[in-house]
Amino acid sequence: ATSRIPHGIVISGEASESDEEIDTHHALPLSSDFSSVTLGEIPQSQERKILLDSSQYNTLLHKKLKEKNLMLRKNVVELVTQPYESASKEIHTISQQLIKSQLLVQELRNTIRRLTNDLFDMEDKMEALRTGSFLPDIPEPLSSD
Repeated sequence: ATSRIPHGIVISGEASESDEEIDTHHALPLSSDFSSVTLGEIPQSQERKILLDSSQYNTLLHKKLKEKNLMLRKNVVELVTQPYESASKEIHTISQQLIKSQLLVQELRNTIRRLTNDLFDMEDKMEALRTGSFLPDIPEPLSSD
């Protein structure tokens, strides 16, 4: 039985490929320590996983570089998201203060309404006292001199 070894086909106009060439245009895969790390908060439809498929990039220097890159990515994500998180907390705090202010304004309005009603009642009673004849006429005592 003869074994067939597949040979590459050279197409004119394209560069030939060899196993020794390193493709510098693609991202380097992560080592086995990081083989299933999912990048950030990417939606599931666009989720990308980086898998290790070559021991060529598995040196200590590459591992350190990958660790530093992951730390840098984490720091950049925190740097970008921190202002939004702070703004969200501040908006929540302001909303709570606004609700408290609205409750105080409503309470003040109700108090002013009660005071106004009490003043009208007092005015009516004062007018009734002024014009009314609640007290009988009492004759003045005669002076005995």
